[in-house]
Amino acid sequence: MYRSLMSILGLRASYDRLQEALRGALGAKPLGVILFGSMVYMGRGRDLDLLVIVERMEGPPMKRSEDENSVSREIFKGLGMWADVHIFDLEEFKENLAPWNLPLRPSSGL
Repeated sequence: MYRSLMSILGLRASYDRLQEALRGALGAKPLGVILFGSMVYMGRGRDLDLLVIVERMEGPPMKRSEDENSVSREIFKGLGMWADVHIFDLEEFKENLAPWNLPLRPSSGL
């Protein structure tokens, strides 16, 4: 697909704002961020669907939920768009890549 220079620069600026929002909410740079959902498949949507991969998650599941909500709020402040955020640590992510493996934890949309 052909993209204009302005379109590419706009994507880069959005990516930079997303990185800042993630850093602000998590206190560290994530190992990876995967954008999925309607923004990817249709080019538009009401929110961003993000899978954020971090080195390690500490604390109880409720803490993770709070972190996901915090990231969502930071993204809204930075980009003006809501985000449905799912945070996995690297080991959980690798385990979920195995064929025929079900997610290790309940999720609201993954």
